[in-house]
Amino acid sequence: MSEPSTSSQVSQTPGGSGLDPGAATVAALRQALADGALTAAELTAFYSSRIERLNPVLHAVISVSPQAAAEARASDEARARGAAPGPLAGIPVLIKDNIAVAGMPATAGSPALAEADQDEAFLVTRLREAGAVILGKANLSEWANFRSSHSTSGWSTLGGQAVNPHGTGRNPSGSSSGSGRASASGKASSSGNAPTSGNAPTLGNAPTSGNGPSSGNGPTSGNAPTSGNGPASGKAGS
Repeated sequence: MSEPSTSSQVSQTPGGSGLDPGAATVAALRQALADGALTAAELTAFYSSRIERLNPVLHAVISVSPQAAAEARASDEARARGAAPGPLAGIPVLIKDNIAVAGMPATAGSPALAEADQDEAFLVTRLREAGAVILGKANLSEWANFRSSHSTSGWSTLGGQAVNPHGTGRNPSGSSSGSGRASASGKASSSGNAPTSGNAPTLGNAPTSGNGPSSGNGPTSGNAPTSGNGPASGKAGS
């Protein structure tokens, strides 16, 4: 496979912030939002556009939330009213697709769970409380690489094969490969993951089992670490 043609997109910046989407930190985006150099609506539209352009090659995202734009506008309106912003106010976040979001079930990359009726995960509730905009669902190794003894890192039936944006012949690594590739290619500011089998979490994870609610998450065993951790009600793949 040839290298994805991303150089022209990477040079673009969200709004008038001047920030490099491939290197911008959450702290830098928060400052741009606070300074008025950027709105949550502009930032969300920017990342949604990058997903639309780059995902056909990189396969890092399974789906984009139809509510993301409305959530971003609501964040801007709250800021304009003078409401105290949360620590993630207006920040778009991708959620690994073994974590349930309202209207977007935790599929673990499998069509077997595509129509599952699940409550929103505790992790996602806390992200919303912090003001985050839920941008969509990140690809992953199907069933967190427990699909078979010869599963492929970064591949799922629903998302296809996640590709490393900095080297398409390189292993995308781990069941959170979609989340990592999305962040690496500037498709979102950050991702919420569920560590399962040797993953490096990027946002919102607690690596010790038994420390809090984990409903709506999809770990692969009863003692595997999960985002939020604790009782396994409503999980996929437990």
